[in-house]
Amino acid sequence: MRIFTGAVCATIVFAAPLGGCGEQSLDAIPIAVPVVALALEPVATTDLGYTVTVTAARQLLVDLEFTVGGEAHAARPLPAPVSWLVGAAHAHPGHAAGGAVRGELPGRHIVDWITGGEPGFATVLPGAIDGVDFGLGTAAAADGLEPDDPLVGANLYLEATIERGAERWQLAVAVPQDTDRRVYGAPCPARAVEGGDPLPVALQLTDPFEGDTVFDGLDFAALDTDGDGHIDGIADGLVNRLKRTLQTHDHYGSTPEDIR
Repeated sequence: MRIFTGAVCATIVFAAPLGGCGEQSLDAIPIAVPVVALALEPVATTDLGYTVTVTAARQLLVDLEFTVGGEAHAARPLPAPVSWLVGAAHAHPGHAAGGAVRGELPGRHIVDWITGGEPGFATVLPGAIDGVDFGLGTAAAADGLEPDDPLVGANLYLEATIERGAERWQLAVAVPQDTDRRVYGAPCPARAVEGGDPLPVALQLTDPFEGDTVFDGLDFAALDTDGDGHIDGIADGLVNRLKRTLQTHDHYGSTPEDIR
């Protein structure tokens, strides 16, 4: 669903008022609000006792949409048009999907999750925002990358140092995604106000609601089959596990404190 054509706000019809957002009107004028990619917390401890410190993480996000009034997964089942997108196995507190679109940041945006940054300005109707949806595209040289950049042909490029006891490994992996894959319902608690706080987008190595990490289930010692201390994308099962984990909303999203 798109609510804007160029800089002109299309007619918006609500079936019912959105709870908690009463200041909205049907003729609200959209405003430009910066979007900020938050720097991630780079250290995570996995279920197998590995400490992973991410040193590089770049990802392509496509056509961001900011929403309000989505279905809270913990409260009741998702409506049919949405439930098949997120799946019951991934429904948990703090996330919502299927809300009304309040604004968008179209286009392809490579974000650096280590340094953070502002990928651009979203065109948004003033008022409450509580979620963000976005596509996971495949990066190309046309996105401003050098042809030999390891992100080319993938959605995410990741480097990390991994430790367990006295053992230590280096990880470098490019993670692809399925064509047209989108993430729905990542938390984005914010209020779109002229000159106010930016709209946050975040990658979280550790799910703040359930405590699982992006790297759970990965036995890095076993993945280092030649014992040289280096693990790359050819390691058996590594890419597919990261791909599945990162295509759901579980490890994306922010809290109000994240942008303070």
